[in-house]
Amino acid sequence: MAVEAERLAKSMVTDVDVEAIAEDVEQAVLDLDLDDLNARAGRKRWGYVEPTEAAWELLEEAASDEGRRHHDRGCHGVA
Repeated sequence: MAVEAERLAKSMVTDVDVEAIAEDVEQAVLDLDLDDLNARAGRKRWGYVEPTEAAWELLEEAASDEGRRHHDRGCHGVA
């Protein structure tokens, strides 16, 4: 039973389709637009958000969301 569980766990870890994940992250980044950035950057009630900081936040969220989607699908990268 332990041998079977180990084999299954290894297959799940090694079956990650890096190309599929990279393509999905690229598309998520390309789907961002200037309106997304404008909504985050600039003067806010609590202060000022630099456009560069807002852009990094958007990029991190896009990559994180795609990573989470692939993880939720079993880390296989299969669409």
